Amino acid sequence: METTETPRSGGMAYRLGIAALDRSHRELMDAFVTLQALPDEQFLHRYPDLVAKIERDFRQEEAMMEKLDLPSFQTHMEQHARVLNALHHAASSLMQGDIELGRRAIMLLADWFPYHIDTMDRRLVMAIDTSAARRHLRTDNSESSD
Repeated sequence: METTETPRSGGMAYRLGIAALDRSHRELMDAFVTLQALPDEQFLHRYPDLVAKIERDFRQEEAMMEKLDLPSFQTHMEQHARVLNALHHAASSLMQGDIELGRRAIMLLADWFPYHIDTMDRRLVMAIDTSAARRHLRTDNSESSD
């Protein structure tokens, strides 16, 4: 019997140390597995909920990126846009009865997501950590110059 690794099986490897991001990532990875296990009719009705959650989570990440004002995050936001475009395209096909395309989209998303976390989101966390360290250093320097 062939086994495939699911997002759930590798979830712990993608913890980044920021509770909100880690929780969001875990919820999404669990949702991919749950959605794929549903019968077609339920899949059809739950797919839009997952897309809406992904949109919200991406917006939250992008708000963090904008606060950091780092130009390198353009690539990260472009990845988000491409994923959402593909999910919306699949949603359109789902409405026309093509359940398999929706399932394939979720399967591909589940394969892509750990890579995205390990590369793009990890860079975001490093920038957040660096930003926090800079603020801490500025605070320490201003206190020592008094």
